[in-house]
Amino acid sequence: MFRVVNDLAPGLDEGSVSTDFGDAGQAVRAAARNLGMKSIDLTENTSLTSDLKKTFGSGDWPTTAEKTYFPTEPGVAVPAWQVLIWQKSDAYNVIVDAETGTVLWRKNITNDQTQSATYSVYAATNNLGQAMESPAPDNPIAGSVDPSLNFQAALGVRTNVTLIGNEGPLSFNSLGWITDGDNDTNGNNVEAGLDRDTVNGVDTTNGRALGTSRTFNFSYTPSNVTSGTEGGDSPLPVGEATPQPSPVPTPDPCR
Repeated sequence: MFRVVNDLAPGLDEGSVSTDFGDAGQAVRAAARNLGMKSIDLTENTSLTSDLKKTFGSGDWPTTAEKTYFPTEPGVAVPAWQVLIWQKSDAYNVIVDAETGTVLWRKNITNDQTQSATYSVYAATNNLGQAMESPAPDNPIAGSVDPSLNFQAALGVRTNVTLIGNEGPLSFNSLGWITDGDNDTNGNNVEAGLDRDTVNGVDTTNGRALGTSRTFNFSYTPSNVTSGTEGGDSPLPVGEATPQPSPVPTPDPCR
């Protein structure tokens, strides 16, 4: 949060500022042209459009154009459109002069990950995700599906894997995963964590894993049941109560 204690355009005579913003679609076309795009959807999405902000196209990442004023020199500000365009791997804020169509300012607002992180995982090298099928991967005894045989594969060994997430065959993911400077399991495309309470989604308390200097390596004993007794760690952090299901209301008797 911040507080502005002076004018964004010193000496500006508000009475002389134009209120003619022209056509938002033309501003979007100018912004797309500046980005080297050959075409862009200019179908106005009326359900997401207001007088101050126009929306074009549909889907999760439609193009938007929002009215603004851009100071060009002391005492002068021009009507402009702030255009937000989403591309396959980048997103741009482009400010376009509403009268001339001139691009006044442009910024790629995408932040690529450059810092690696270290994860202690059951690692493999034979698949894109570099992970075993399970902590104890193997196939049951050939030709048998008899559960009484109690087949259990040997537990694998965790190893540390350090990566950004855009190496080798993952180069299509230019963003990596965890944003530079962050230290929990939340980032580009995925928020990873536990969902054990009655609210859908990653738990607010003890949900995400918190690393140390971007290293996620935690001691634990995996589940192992011997003679009906669980020998692994509890899935709940120490001191946390077992989540209780929401009570089901009792219907009124028919009358």
